[in-house]
Amino acid sequence: MPAVLGPLDADSIIFFHMPITTPESYREQLPAEFQSRFKSITFEYAEAQDPAKINAKIDPVLSKLKKNDVLFLNTVQPITVEIFKYLNEKGLHQQVVSFHLAGTLDEMGEIHFPLIGAEEEPHEIFLSLETVFDKIGEAIAIEGKSSYQSWFEQLDIVSLFQYAAQEANIVFSSTEQFINDIIGSINCIDGVTDIFIGRTVVYGFRRNSNVFKQNFLYQFPKSLQAGDTMTPLLYPKQIIPKDDSFQLVDVNYVYLDILRINNINIGDATWSCEFNIDIVSRHTDPIDIVKFNNLNAVKPHFEHKLISGKTTGKVGEKTHRYFVVATFDFDAIADNYPFDVQHIFISYGITDEHQFGIIQPTPEMLLDREFEIEGWACNDAKCGVIRRKSIFNEGSDLNKSVEIREEIRLGWTLKRTNSVMIFKVLIPLFFLLFLVYYTLFMESKEINTAIQILTTSFLAAIALYFLNRTSTTTSYDLD
Repeated sequence: MPAVLGPLDADSIIFFHMPITTPESYREQLPAEFQSRFKSITFEYAEAQDPAKINAKIDPVLSKLKKNDVLFLNTVQPITVEIFKYLNEKGLHQQVVSFHLAGTLDEMGEIHFPLIGAEEEPHEIFLSLETVFDKIGEAIAIEGKSSYQSWFEQLDIVSLFQYAAQEANIVFSSTEQFINDIIGSINCIDGVTDIFIGRTVVYGFRRNSNVFKQNFLYQFPKSLQAGDTMTPLLYPKQIIPKDDSFQLVDVNYVYLDILRINNINIGDATWSCEFNIDIVSRHTDPIDIVKFNNLNAVKPHFEHKLISGKTTGKVGEKTHRYFVVATFDFDAIADNYPFDVQHIFISYGITDEHQFGIIQPTPEMLLDREFEIEGWACNDAKCGVIRRKSIFNEGSDLNKSVEIREEIRLGWTLKRTNSVMIFKVLIPLFFLLFLVYYTLFMESKEINTAIQILTTSFLAAIALYFLNRTSTTTSYDLD
């Protein structure tokens, strides 16, 4: 609660809760100036089943709200829904902080007040799950992906057992022996020398308990509400685990607007583009804290220019816009050229999480799908987070330690549409096929000539193949 109150300008705190909650434990965590302005209202579980009783209890309190009062809700879903509806209907704009939002927003078409939600599961989509969604073969709505993501936590437990058994080379001989060996192997995944990264959950154990327990604070901006879809963003302050304690870190918001893709080179497996990057951060010149992971290493090209920088409404928060020209690597696929499909991407992350904080992954709603590109059409676009395990051997005794590195990826699937490139391949290929077909009608006494034609055609076909592998689709000089 103190982490949330820091940036808020609160006159008083009104805490709605269930009987299982001890309000004094919350009051004691508050800064001294807020403890005298703390008021708690208890709901009985029986009242949660009767909307009339809920409204009878909240109306005397909410009808007397002052402008800067802050509402904290630790209530069950029916009560939370009624409070949200009351605020919407009365046009109240008090700050609300809810500790249990699960299912509540599904019953709300939209919200007209500032809301912060504390949740145990991230809303960001992991690209390991996007692969699963692609295999399903059906389009999944943006709001449905985060819901499905929570279901995979059970599958991650199965994958954890498999990983533990493989790491310890466990062989099944009896149920009791197998369980004991698995427990011992799982406790060796201690979060320091080893970590298990599943599709949705990270595991590291100490005394049979997962040390990677995280809570996320989300805000729900009015600008990202479209129809029944509410796209959450990370709250500007987050709590992340560090050693045996927790650290309060800033959130940096990074958004890319692709202007033009200049060059897709299959031979070098590189592509170039021009884009604007907007960074909302408390740090000076924040582009220096953003690390692009797939910049081309052979011919590095990354130029940026500050276009604007302005202070927003929140204290210490500035929005910077940069113009960037860069060359990135990608996994080129030369098969089916010139009818090929390529997947290009930009991967980025924070240079130092503990020093500069974390980056808000780009919501799919804000992923840029419209830009200038010649000879290609954009078939699909995806964004998400990739988590990797980094292993370090430290000191002269090579002590092993493991860290989790997260990178954000924005990717576009492009299909070639340039008819010039098609004719560039088909016309020479048709001519070579004609020569090969012509040898079928040559007399036996011209066998040497036929062999020469076939050999020449074969070598020419090889040359044509390698020429097209290194051909570029669109090329400009970048000033």
